[in-house]
Amino acid sequence: MVSQLKEMVQKLKNDGMFINHFHILPADLEAIKKVEDALGYRLDESITSFYSECGGVQLIWTHKENLEFEDLAQVLNSNKALKSNWAFLDYYNYDGVIMIPSIKEVFLTDWKKMIYWDDTEGEVEFAGKTYQEPDFSKQLKPFDWFSNYYDVTFFLDKNSNPCLIMGDDHMACYTDSRRITVSVYLEFLLKTRGAINARPSLFSKYAGHKYPVITQNDIEKLPEIDFGKYMGEDGIEIPFGENFWSD
Repeated sequence: MVSQLKEMVQKLKNDGMFINHFHILPADLEAIKKVEDALGYRLDESITSFYSECGGVQLIWTHKENLEFEDLAQVLNSNKALKSNWAFLDYYNYDGVIMIPSIKEVFLTDWKKMIYWDDTEGEVEFAGKTYQEPDFSKQLKPFDWFSNYYDVTFFLDKNSNPCLIMGDDHMACYTDSRRITVSVYLEFLLKTRGAINARPSLFSKYAGHKYPVITQNDIEKLPEIDFGKYMGEDGIEIPFGENFWSD
């Protein structure tokens, strides 16, 4: 995965994108064991193999046709690891971001103060099951914090290979998202090079949890993004995405 990420970043450079920040965190094998001990079950090899190769990924890039490019190019230009608090992402209109923290941070952090947490009594229907609030919120563990409006998050259901879902509206809604596994999501990131607006184009779907899990075959069928097509304030043109309300 590390070599593929480096190749992807080189492609971005070749296509004229500005790399604000790129850093791959070192692997922490002991942290994998600590997380599995805390969860009480083993994680799927697709998850542990990723974290055995790297401790996380930090990538921020900007299209040179971005209307704010001159300002954005001055914000970051570093290969050093960023701290876990990426609040600055909310204030700048980057075009591509991947922010995958360490396995320890993902699974063992108390995310209550960072994502919307419904403390009221109520029920949440998700993937054929009914959960009580706030029990549903407790199972959300952000995996890719690529925006302060969206994130891609594990929903822990004691499955060794828990699905990822996208949170939107500043992490207030997680049920209007298609589901995907880690291995397929990583392939999606490589295909879309971490373009921010590619995630909602794929995942955003009313009651998306009711739809089948996105597969590798689904990702392979997606049309390629032409990174030369820039839509001004709308960013890179994404050539896929279903109608939010369609069946």
